[in-house]
Amino acid sequence: MQADMAFVQALRGTPLADADRKSLDPDHLFLLALRGKIELFPKEKQRLSGDHLFILAVREAIRLTKEDKQQLPPDHLFMLALRGVAHLTPEEIHRLSPDDLMHLQMRGIV
Repeated sequence: MQADMAFVQALRGTPLADADRKSLDPDHLFLLALRGKIELFPKEKQRLSGDHLFILAVREAIRLTKEDKQQLPPDHLFMLALRGVAHLTPEEIHRLSPDDLMHLQMRGIV
């Protein structure tokens, strides 16, 4: 099935074959995950941009792995920690700006 047709079928709730999922571009994967039509596999998440991962995490459509969080800029990590969506490891905390770190410490998040 062509990628566009697979996307439309998935929006309608039709389960996709592995080959159809592989044919989808990152924007299609993002929209399907955002709408809750599919759960992303690790290899599919690797194809998404940091902005896509951030939005999906904020909407709690995905759980971020350590590898996912490495793709995110420090500002996104700060916002996810502030919202309680992501737990930051010591190395991720080290990536934050001093102001962001102080803000999280004042709130008792880190």
